[in-house]
Amino acid sequence: MSANDPLSSAIAAAKGLTEQLKTLRGLESYGALLEAASSLQEQLASLSSMVASSFQEKLALMSRIKALEEENKALLDWAGTAKHYVLKEVGHAVFVQAYQPDKEPSKPMHWACARCFEDRQISVLQRELPYKYTCPRCTYTIDGRLVHKTS
Repeated sequence: MSANDPLSSAIAAAKGLTEQLKTLRGLESYGALLEAASSLQEQLASLSSMVASSFQEKLALMSRIKALEEENKALLDWAGTAKHYVLKEVGHAVFVQAYQPDKEPSKPMHWACARCFEDRQISVLQRELPYKYTCPRCTYTIDGRLVHKTS
């Protein structure tokens, strides 16, 4: 902990207050007592502000941790999904993400839009007419006449 962080400052201020309280016991004049009490009150207000600031900082850090954990989970989930697809050239300079599961497929074999895949979205290309494949998400179109017969 650095000397500038709110928690260290609050602890130091609390120690200072303890010392002042010990000093108050020995004061005999009313004026000195009022002055010390006023100083004590200012330090308590400052300490309270430091504690509130430290609490706000802690809440912000907790929120950031939660957001990072959610982002990490999404990345892991995407990695698990993406591993079942392989970039495949189905015609001259015509690419799709072809579904290729490791084991028994849990869904039908299909092609996913390569553009949407880059955005971490699985959008299954839909066959329209005998010679046209279209992405329902980004409207990318593949001319089916360019697709190799073995694809």
